[in-house]
Amino acid sequence: NNHLTKLKYLDEINLLKNIVNQSILLSKKYDVVVTNPPYMGNNGMNPNLKDYIKSKFPLTKTDLFAVFLEKGLEMIKDYGFNCMVTMQSWMFLSSFEKFRKKLIETTTISNLLHMDNMVMKIAFGTSATVFRKINLMNYNSTFYHVKLSDVENDIVNPLFFNDENKHNIKQADFDKIPGNPIAYWISNNIIACFKYKNLLQYAYPKAGISTGDNNKFVRYWFEVNFNNINFTCDSMEKSEKLSEKWFPYNKGGSYRKWFGNNELVINWENNGYEIRNFKRSTIRNPNFHFKKGLTWSTLSNGNVSFRYNEKGFLFDSKGANCIIKNEKYLNYIFALLNSNVTMKFLSFLSPTIDFSIGSISKIPIIIDE
Repeated sequence: NNHLTKLKYLDEINLLKNIVNQSILLSKKYDVVVTNPPYMGNNGMNPNLKDYIKSKFPLTKTDLFAVFLEKGLEMIKDYGFNCMVTMQSWMFLSSFEKFRKKLIETTTISNLLHMDNMVMKIAFGTSATVFRKINLMNYNSTFYHVKLSDVENDIVNPLFFNDENKHNIKQADFDKIPGNPIAYWISNNIIACFKYKNLLQYAYPKAGISTGDNNKFVRYWFEVNFNNINFTCDSMEKSEKLSEKWFPYNKGGSYRKWFGNNELVINWENNGYEIRNFKRSTIRNPNFHFKKGLTWSTLSNGNVSFRYNEKGFLFDSKGANCIIKNEKYLNYIFALLNSNVTMKFLSFLSPTIDFSIGSISKIPIIIDE
C-alpha cells in the first residue's frame, strides 16, 4: 500500500521539487551586487549580532565585511557579478581559510585590485574584487597591486594599468598552496615547491608557556643569583628533582639570526609548581621543553629570524621552538629558515606581523638525499 501511495503522488512530488527549484532561482534576483560594506570585527559586535552571524555565516563570522561578501554572492543569479571593496584580510588570514576554499571552488575572481596601506587613506590593505558566480578554475584572473608610491595627488595614473604591472594566474593554482592564500604574484616555480614535504614532516614547531604574569615569573639572568640557575636540565621530570629555581627561557626578542637573545630565565622551581598553580597560566607542549632546537619570535615587524638553542631552555608562546626530528637535517633546515627563500614563502603564508606555528609549518622543504 505504501508503495502504491508513493506512485500515486509521484507526479505531485516531482512537481513540488520543480517549484522549489524555481523559487530558489527566483530568490536570486540580482545580476550584479556592488558595495563597500561596513568593516567590523566580531569583538565590536553586540551579542545579538554576534550570535546571528555565528549561526548564519560561520565561514565569515570574523568580520562584518566578509559576511556582506558572502551574502552578496547569495543574492546574485548564476553567472552574476559580486563587486566589493573590502579589507584584504580575507585573501590571506587563516580565519578565512574555509571561506577562501569555498570562493575558489564556487566562484571565479574576474579582477582584483590589491591596494597597500594608506592607498585609500586608511591604515590597512584593501582589495576591490569582481567575483563571478561560476567556477572557472582555468580562467586567467587579472590582478593589479597598487602601492602608496603609485598614488599621486590621490590618483593612480591610468597608464599604471599596463601589461608590465598586471598579474595573471589561474584560480586552480591557489588550490595548490596550503591555506589557499590569494597569492597572485607568485611564480610557477614557487607553486611547484608545495609538491614536496613541508616543515611539519621534518620537525616539531611548538608554542610554549604563557605565564599569565611575566613580571612575577620571568627575570633577566643578571637579576637573580647566578648559582640558582640550572643550565643542563633536559626534561620536565628532571626539573622536579633539581634544587635550582631559575631556568633559561626563550621569549622571542629583537631581530637576531643564528644565535642570541638568551637573556631571560623563568621560575621553574619544582617543575614549575608556582606557574602551574597560577590561574592565568597555560603550559603547552610540556614534552618538548628543554630540547635542542631552533627558536624564533612569532611577532615581528620585519623579517623572521631563527636562532639555535642548546638543550636546557623552556620556551614561551611568543618565543616558539622548532625541534628537528632527525638531527642530520638540522643545519640544512636552519639555513633555509633564515634565508630569503623562506621570507618569500612567508610573504603569502604569513603576510602579517604574526609568524605563527601554523604558517611556519607550511614552509616546503626540498631535500635531495
